[in-house]
Amino acid sequence: MTIAVMTVILYTPMCHDLKCKRRIVKSTKDKLSGHFNVSVAECDYHEDYHRALIGIAMIGSDARYLEAKIQTVINFLEKTVTVDFDIVEQTIEKW
Repeated sequence: MTIAVMTVILYTPMCHDLKCKRRIVKSTKDKLSGHFNVSVAECDYHEDYHRALIGIAMIGSDARYLEAKIQTVINFLEKTVTVDFDIVEQTIEKW
C-alpha cells in the first residue's frame, strides 16, 4: 500500500473575517474531493483569516500513479484556485 500526502497553504489576504476565509477553503476542498476523489482537510490556522493549511491524502498501490495524481492536483489548483498558495510538503510513502 502506498500513501501520498500533500500539504498546501492557501493565502487569503482579501478576507477580513473568518466567514470569507471558510467560504474559500470549503470551495477548494469541495472541488478537490469531488474532482479527484481525495481526502481533504483544513489542518491548521483555523482562526487566522489570512491563510489556511490544507492536507490532501490519497492511497493506492502504485507510487508512480500517485505521483502523477499529485501533479494533476497541483495543476488543478493552479488553474482553478483564485487565491495564492504554496505547497509546503509532498510525500509518498510505502507501507
